[in-house]
Amino acid sequence: MPLDRLQADAATALPDPSAEVVLYCLSGARSHMAMVWLQQMGYTGARNGGSVGMVAMQTGRAIRSN
Repeated sequence: MPLDRLQADAATALPDPSAEVVLYCLSGARSHMAMVWLQQMGYTGARNGGSVGMVAMQTGRAIRSN
């Protein structure tokens, strides 16, 4: 979800504010901002996974582009 849509679309896309949500982006900076915003909105399970490369390494999943 684009960062500029997060606050408007969070309630629809993330109906359970206690569910674990791992956020990531290219460098980890926008995912950190998204995590802070979500936590301020009451999403207690929001976590910053960092960069897409870091998340791929931690999960063992390959990065694919369309």
